Amino acid sequence: MRWNVEEMPFYRDAVRFVALAEAEAARVARVRSDIADNRRRSSTSALFNLREALHEFAPLEKARVLRIMQRETGECCAAFDAIIVLNMHQDETHIAKDLGLSLIRQAGGLGRAAMKRRETKGSVSRRPKKEEAG
Repeated sequence: MRWNVEEMPFYRDAVRFVALAEAEAARVARVRSDIADNRRRSSTSALFNLREALHEFAPLEKARVLRIMQRETGECCAAFDAIIVLNMHQDETHIAKDLGLSLIRQAGGLGRAAMKRRETKGSVSRRPKKEEAG
């Protein structure tokens, strides 16, 4: 069975987050290009890091890349906060920010799960040899 990242709800949410961030960036670019550029960079970087983490099998590396993804998503959410504070927001701004916060929580859960697998992997008892199994 082939593993398809694009079918994962978490990944689809991250793609949607990039689309929402881009729409907001395009809308505010003429007034605050600095915020628009930051939003574009951080949202796409979060998506790239998520994709990398979903293909990573080493638990420590997976958790590290997911923490980077969380920070990038958080940075993008801060850009949404700036738009709200500057009173340049629309309903989509709040939707995008909520989706970003959800992605941060989900990435945290995946990172914790990866670390838990790592911890339990070391404590698994060895399989008895044939002569011990008797």
